[in-house]
Amino acid sequence: MFISIVCCNASEMIDIGVRDSKKLSVARRRELYGEIVKRSVLLKTVRIDPQELNTLMNSHTLNQIELMKASDLIRNAIYPVYVDSFDVEPDRLESNLSRSTSQPVHCAHKADDTYPSVAAASIVSKHLRDTAVAQLSTRYGEIGSGYPSDPRTVSFLAEAFRRGDDLSQIARTHWETYIRIRKAVSSSKLSDFSRES
Repeated sequence: MFISIVCCNASEMIDIGVRDSKKLSVARRRELYGEIVKRSVLLKTVRIDPQELNTLMNSHTLNQIELMKASDLIRNAIYPVYVDSFDVEPDRLESNLSRSTSQPVHCAHKADDTYPSVAAASIVSKHLRDTAVAQLSTRYGEIGSGYPSDPRTVSFLAEAFRRGDDLSQIARTHWETYIRIRKAVSSSKLSDFSRES
């Protein structure tokens, strides 16, 4: 997981074509990443590896982890802060982030559609994630995008579980998709065994 903060001139970001990272191709995100790095007044990213997430999620929710990591970034902000809300209640997140950082923070769903700095930060995070997934693919073979809606990712997980691979170094073990597929593969193995005996 990657979380980024970008402090920038909004007009410059609009001029270079920054928008919601999900609406851009991998190649376009890569191009824009270089431009955002050059034009940002401040750019910081925190990377949370699967191993760290797996450990933290033994005692924290994903929202609590994101709150901690986002707070660390927001303390560096030099402009008003806008956040794409990862809480179902943006007002609650706004209050929590403002309190934990002593910074005025504005949270909204789909903030990357409204605020160029948020769109820029989403492009930075998504590009770094794209790069990390590509690196994993060179080691593990085709793993897809890593999103649950991607059939290639689902197939990769299922095949890895059938082989008995330990994926805890590259996947979030508390992820619902991970748990569901692992259970399904485990159940099918048990049913195969019971049929044989």
